[in-house]
Amino acid sequence: MCKRMTKPIIPGFEIIKKLGQGGMAIVWLARQLSLDRMVAIKVLLPRFAMAPEEVARFRTEAQAAARLKHPGIVQVYDASVSDNSYYFVMEYIDGYTVGEWVRRKGTLSEHDALLVAEHVCEALGYAWDRAQIIHCDIKPDNVLIDADGTVKVTDLGLARTLNAMSTDVIEEEYVLGTPSYMSPEQARGDAYLDFRADIYSLGAMLYHLVTGQRMFAEQGNDAALELQITGTVPDPMDVVPTVSKPLCWLIERLLAKDPDKRGESWSSVQADIRRVAHGLPPYNVLHAEDTSTVERSPQRTAINEDHLKRLQVAEKPRLSSIIRTTLCTAVVAVAMAAAIKMYMTHSNVQPPATAPSSPPTATNKPATAPTPRDYAKAKEMEESLIELKRSGNYAEAEKQIAEFSSNLPNAQELKARWSKELKWHRDHIGSRIRPEHRNNN
Repeated sequence: MCKRMTKPIIPGFEIIKKLGQGGMAIVWLARQLSLDRMVAIKVLLPRFAMAPEEVARFRTEAQAAARLKHPGIVQVYDASVSDNSYYFVMEYIDGYTVGEWVRRKGTLSEHDALLVAEHVCEALGYAWDRAQIIHCDIKPDNVLIDADGTVKVTDLGLARTLNAMSTDVIEEEYVLGTPSYMSPEQARGDAYLDFRADIYSLGAMLYHLVTGQRMFAEQGNDAALELQITGTVPDPMDVVPTVSKPLCWLIERLLAKDPDKRGESWSSVQADIRRVAHGLPPYNVLHAEDTSTVERSPQRTAINEDHLKRLQVAEKPRLSSIIRTTLCTAVVAVAMAAAIKMYMTHSNVQPPATAPSSPPTATNKPATAPTPRDYAKAKEMEESLIELKRSGNYAEAEKQIAEFSSNLPNAQELKARWSKELKWHRDHIGSRIRPEHRNNN
């Protein structure tokens, strides 16, 4: 392959036009001659060259990325090396990036931002659960919207490979990843990273989409990296007053400095995104002593403690509350009896005979308010349904929806929403799901 980037020559492909260029590669639109299909080819710049012993790893990681088959991930078809130049052949997306979208509009609505975040979350969850692959460079420019509105993550499985390839490049202005979206552990250069680094980047992207501001964008690269570790940014609602409090709670948690505080799984993050999209607070929020890159607004402080009390997973007995309730009930009952007796005495009306009250049944049992255990159960069910939908196990998902307890918070809304979503997913995406579950449906 010719090194001249202005007109690459790649066997088996007809180069049509240049689509774009970044700091590491030039992307070309090409036709794959053997299959007569349009593809995108990412040709790395000549400075990104590897030692011979690294070529095997380059191919191995590219092959792992190629095995990821998900409607929310841009498919990698091939990766190869020719004459010390490296290139990836990928699915061509005829659309635009979320970065272009937010630059055009300034900010996105909460609905649009959360919709993008949920689809990115599902794609990243699939990659982590299936192959323990992380992205390391989640940002608006790496999320695409295709012609039919599908959200797709690009460079998944490649970003870490590309970063590894550039470690020998000594260039002061070049930084691995994108500082405005990098997690503190990435900024420190920690050797081990997992999916929680991508959760942080998703939070940074959400912050950008709803405020129109990239975190620490006014700083140089070195300063921005340091601030990701130690600094803070204003609360989204202090930047754009129309941003809802539930979304602020969510972004604050995703941007926790401690990876353990961001979320125990992609499913838990997706469940919180769904709640916020319906105007509800996340299942989990940060405690006052936890640190986040978001500086909490005073407008949210008072709500925090109340929210944490309502969503305690472990329900503690409250004897004083029971005693107060019992006493109040007794006082009301005595007052009603006295009023009835006084009425009967003055009107000479005999009280009608009353039949003994029947014990409560399933139909007349009074409804009780959801307990903290009910909130925890609702969260578990949402996470379980997300996993079942992702794997295509529709029969088990429908069974769980049918067993929704009426005591669960917003039970009827959850049941209706999940029934509708499951039907859509089965009709539109089910054919692409792994085949082991299809026979069960």
